[in-house]
Amino acid sequence: MSDDSTALTFHPLPGDVPRPAAGAPAVIVMPGGGYTYLAPHEGKPAAQWLGRLGFAAWVLEYPVGPQDVHPAPLNSARAAMRRARAEAPGLGVDPARIGVLGFSAGGHLAAHLAAGPDTADDERPAFAVLCYPATSWHSFGPAAGESGTDPLIGPGSTPRKRRAVPIELIAVPQTPPTFIWHCADDDIVGVDHALSLTQRLASMDIPVELHVFPTGGHGAGLAEGMTPAGAWTSLCVATSVRPLTTLETMAIEVPAGSAICASISGPAAGAPDSEPRRSCSWTKSAAAGPNFSEPSSRRPPHRASSATSSHPGLHGFLTPLISRP
Repeated sequence: MSDDSTALTFHPLPGDVPRPAAGAPAVIVMPGGGYTYLAPHEGKPAAQWLGRLGFAAWVLEYPVGPQDVHPAPLNSARAAMRRARAEAPGLGVDPARIGVLGFSAGGHLAAHLAAGPDTADDERPAFAVLCYPATSWHSFGPAAGESGTDPLIGPGSTPRKRRAVPIELIAVPQTPPTFIWHCADDDIVGVDHALSLTQRLASMDIPVELHVFPTGGHGAGLAEGMTPAGAWTSLCVATSVRPLTTLETMAIEVPAGSAICASISGPAAGAPDSEPRRSCSWTKSAAAGPNFSEPSSRRPPHRASSATSSHPGLHGFLTPLISRP
């Protein structure tokens, strides 16, 4: 794919946002949609949010559909990063500080670019933000006796081919710092996707931060007005806490006594069954989730009414990139 033909839409910094002398940090946004379409609410709105934070942004319209199966989307993402870095100086962007942000299937694509073994040095992003990412692709696909076409691999999908694209199986030590968030009640892309990838990255000493919220469902985008999942944006860019530099804290907020929490660290000693949620230290992944089949029009995400708890000691992830002069 020609870099010039890559469908990238640039969103410059708003006029009232200061421009760093060395160039602004930037993000390539990759919407989700199950590799069958691109969800509008995960594209331009995310770019506009990033602009308010001091990040320039591109929205990538990577190819999807039965005629553009793997590796077409990945080749598009590679070309997008090459083009973004080539154009960055003329756009007031620092080419060394371009990251990726992906939702759902776009989170898989962003993670593949960030962590994949075949990503060239000039294609690998400086950081990755993965929102309910469908990273463990081999857990998808029709069950025995069922029919269906894998939207990423195509009609020739086999278990062997699906095992070649799960990020937790192929991630390399060159993977950049990564921020991940997911919801425990996601019934489209199970939370095990986020857990297994975090385990893989942590095993290679890659800086990684994971947040799992008890409710929020799938496809929430920026999750504006949602509690507690809407806290992910402030956690990602918190300015009142120290930057992400170590693996000391990987916070997971889940319902106390839930299967996920029990599989991580067991029930809290003396905790009553009625305790609404607690923070757990992540150690291992849970069981495989359901098959992945996103509808072309997502239903409104589940909204919880419970209040989010505080997270003392959590790291600000994007803060160092914003504050650099």
